[in-house]
Amino acid sequence: MAQEGQELFVATLNDVRHFVSVLRTVAFKPRVKVTISEAGLCFTSEESRVLLAKAYVPLNVFSSFTFNPPLDPNAPPPSSPASVDSDDPPPEPPLPPSIDIEINLVHLLECLDIFRTSKAAAAGSTKKEGEEGGGGGMFGGGFHSKKPTWADEDDDDEDDEDAEGGERGWKKSGAKGGGGQQKITAARISWGGEGELLQVILTEQGGGPTTTCQLSTSSPDEFAELDFPRLDDLALRVILQSSHLRKQLQSLEPSSEKITISSRAPGVLFYPSYSGSSSSSAFPSSSSRGSGTSSSRKKSRKADRDPGADFLIEAEGTFGGVTMLTENRKPLCVFFERNVDHVKHAYKKNLLNRSLRALSYSNKASLQLFECGLFVLQVMMAPPPPPPPDSVMDEAERELRRVEDEQRKTGELNDGIAEFTMMALGRDDDSEDERDSSS
Repeated sequence: MAQEGQELFVATLNDVRHFVSVLRTVAFKPRVKVTISEAGLCFTSEESRVLLAKAYVPLNVFSSFTFNPPLDPNAPPPSSPASVDSDDPPPEPPLPPSIDIEINLVHLLECLDIFRTSKAAAAGSTKKEGEEGGGGGMFGGGFHSKKPTWADEDDDDEDDEDAEGGERGWKKSGAKGGGGQQKITAARISWGGEGELLQVILTEQGGGPTTTCQLSTSSPDEFAELDFPRLDDLALRVILQSSHLRKQLQSLEPSSEKITISSRAPGVLFYPSYSGSSSSSAFPSSSSRGSGTSSSRKKSRKADRDPGADFLIEAEGTFGGVTMLTENRKPLCVFFERNVDHVKHAYKKNLLNRSLRALSYSNKASLQLFECGLFVLQVMMAPPPPPPPDSVMDEAERELRRVEDEQRKTGELNDGIAEFTMMALGRDDDSEDERDSSS
């Protein structure tokens, strides 16, 4: 517990690059809620009270992490074992302590990138007027950008090259200084408590400068809480390569406003050649079964059998429609589970595209679709970039990195998770979109 004059939260980072990558996944809105707990940090952002995005930063991302929760005056005193009646059910364990604050995430990202932005601005100072925003900073131009990249609707194209390829991407985006040496920024982030400023101390390693940034904090506003249904309502769960899902979303019709996600099991469709009518029966009538030869019936059955669709993404726009099908086979699809014969829901395209940046920084993505229409996308962030080639590591640090790599392979350790939860469009929304397209 925090004592008087003690900081409630202190975290240090030897390299801020991976931390910045995780934060950028939810940086489509400037104001975010930060939850500080013993498990790490969680950044929450929402849009239109339909999309809820969370970026989880676990403890292993930080070099050190200290959380001193304040004393709760309303907490009940601990009960002794003698005073507890044996007939009463055991009390529920208390929730782990946590603190929620609200900050401006865009300002925090600009502070974390202050050294690289300064170099980009200095290198691009000879550009013509109107080209100041084209520098190589993390935001595509640093403080001189007329419009930060987080404010764009589909702004992930300029980040593709920097995001893909791990260390290669960081080198492209200006992670090296003018002398060819890779520059790394270390940070110390601390917060003293309610009403205090969030303090960020940045140091450029290798004898570089040190700067201190202070950000205002406030009590968080109410964010939309989407009720998760029971696991029995889970209709579809797919784990696939993030790059594959990202390319599918980017390949959809640009003029489309909604995306339909569906899955259906293989089955038998209509047999108009047997019944001679447009009946919706899935099986031929008894009078029509005897008509025709056996070979013709087999061919017709084979032609009319629905092969099903494991994972289907569709979008229709002004100039046509696009359908993207993913089959249940490796290496694209790592895991596939379908608990119903058919599920289909539609979602706003501009909201679903908010996950593109997270997909560009990750290796695998887990997609869950519930029968009620709730859509959950969990993206596992890629490992942080390796240390510079000229860095010196002792035997203990090498062993620690080897153990962490083994834990990543088994799933015991993650380097951050971005989660996007979204509600499906209702029938009223679908009919309104159809009226708009017809007009």
